[in-house]
Amino acid sequence: MHFDAIIAHPSLYPVRSISPPMDWDIPLSSSPTSDSGGDIAYELRREYTSPHPYSVTASYSDQSDEASPLETYARDLTLRPIPSGLSFTTAFSCEHRYPLKSRGKECAMVVMRSRSSSPDMPPTYYVGDKITGYVALPLANLQSISRVDVVMQEFAAGQSDAIAESRCKFVPEDIEPASIRSKGHVEWPFEMVPMREAISDFDVASSRSSTSSGRRHSNFSVASRSTKDSQRSDTCLIIVTAHRPGLAQKSVLKQTVLFRSPSDAGSPPVSPQAFNPDPVRRPTRPPPIERTMRNLDPVMIKGLLFQADPVEVECMLGIAVPLTYMLGEAIPLSMTLTTSDRYAVDLLATSQTIDVRLIKTMAFGENAHDVTPKTGSKYKKDECVGIARWVVENTVQLPSPRRRDGVELWQVRLRGSLPTQEDSQASPASFEFQHMSMMYTVRLYPFKAKDFRPNKAANKELLILKVAMTGS
Repeated sequence: MHFDAIIAHPSLYPVRSISPPMDWDIPLSSSPTSDSGGDIAYELRREYTSPHPYSVTASYSDQSDEASPLETYARDLTLRPIPSGLSFTTAFSCEHRYPLKSRGKECAMVVMRSRSSSPDMPPTYYVGDKITGYVALPLANLQSISRVDVVMQEFAAGQSDAIAESRCKFVPEDIEPASIRSKGHVEWPFEMVPMREAISDFDVASSRSSTSSGRRHSNFSVASRSTKDSQRSDTCLIIVTAHRPGLAQKSVLKQTVLFRSPSDAGSPPVSPQAFNPDPVRRPTRPPPIERTMRNLDPVMIKGLLFQADPVEVECMLGIAVPLTYMLGEAIPLSMTLTTSDRYAVDLLATSQTIDVRLIKTMAFGENAHDVTPKTGSKYKKDECVGIARWVVENTVQLPSPRRRDGVELWQVRLRGSLPTQEDSQASPASFEFQHMSMMYTVRLYPFKAKDFRPNKAANKELLILKVAMTGS
């Protein structure tokens, strides 16, 4: 049997893997909580005013004999000019990078942008700002985790217990192609809005509603006091937690976020949207592709008809080439069934019995690119996104003799259409990296008929053809 293969997006850059795989069992910095019930905002700020030997630290040096892929990735990040002279600025011009280490090696990185004047300071925001950032993770390490949580806990001045909490969850199977960078890293963005707003010492605290892209553990917002005393101010704590299959979860980063009043900087606040790049324009839809039908190698399906009569049916699937299609369009198909049993022709030549499907596969690991690997990937998820529909074009009796034994043959030709997106949920386009792939395959299965019992399992793939899907 002959299989065609198409690799989606061949222009993607090759990547290097990080060895050994990510362990996530790393020492943690001490948790900034207080058993005495003191002012956690004051303690957090005092802890970060002087250098501290954290196991999870911010690294900004670009001097290295042999830079790891993550270090190279970090150096390539573009930093905007950082104003000096203020403890925080009116622009989101400071990037804070927090490498996550495993056995002394950097295996991931958390990047945040704030109004601080130095990356060595905690991220600083105006009250009401959105807290944004992303988790950068090499593709080679994706197979080692099942989920990454980014949690924002909010603390009011003078309180040691969190008054609100927001959460963003990232799972490998939800990765979108747009989040994958050319250097072989996934960037999971997060955006959370604190549930508070600043009020003066003479105002009365009141509840207000607010929303956030993160999932909240509380359903209310809190208005809290934000004084000009730099030692006592509202704070947030960002906690990054990695979940590993079969192992206990582990917090790998705890980082304080400080809040200030816009009046302290002597200039009005700047909207975060002012520093976001312009949205990328969607490319125009390409002109229609001239396609022709190509027949694949025939497949023989054997079984029992009416639980007694053995029957053989030759199936020859045809598909429109080239094997690159746009998500949302239907893939033209054809099918030719040839058999010596006239009843089998009438029974099996229907949309309900011919089983041809489009399967979407997300895979991680060394064999992520193989359609039928000898050893399975550590993570592989198949999902049916389309089932072919068929219409009979004609049924003919082939001129005899077509076989040496003189048995007459019947042949039926069908025209088919295979949807590439049957539900409202958009599917990602095909892509392939060193340890990760999003593949689409057309697969033929045995007939599904009440009075026909094939000699192979119903979910056995008789033919697998790799195709490429592009975005709309």
